[in-house]
Amino acid sequence: MRQKIKTVITVVVMGCILVLVCVGVWQTRSDADLLMLTSQRPPIMGTQQFNLTAVVRPEQADQAERILNQAEAAARMIDRLMSIYNPASELSQFNAAPAGRSVPLTRQTIDVLTRSSVLWERTGGAFDVTILPLIRLW
Repeated sequence: MRQKIKTVITVVVMGCILVLVCVGVWQTRSDADLLMLTSQRPPIMGTQQFNLTAVVRPEQADQAERILNQAEAAARMIDRLMSIYNPASELSQFNAAPAGRSVPLTRQTIDVLTRSSVLWERTGGAFDVTILPLIRLW
């Protein structure tokens, strides 16, 4: 079951990346050729593979590695804060804490949980970030 969840998450993440790449290509189309630079990075958030792709104009090629490093840093920050696969992440610590025990959270994690609560209300419960225990039972 856990492998199935990882596969679904991987497909969703890769789909999002594909959409972002397509939008980037569409928005930067010009007469100039575009370079697509892909970099394989160490796994993250329970995935088996983590690839980043930058689509840039030739004159921006020297900036591509910096941009890829910034994107990886942002993804790793999210992993440190909110990964359910990393027992040391804030979210894992929060989930593992017994009821009533205070767990310090960063502003970013609080913002995500607050916005998730708003989405839960707006969707009548269809969007629910607390569903993981049910998925694990399934």
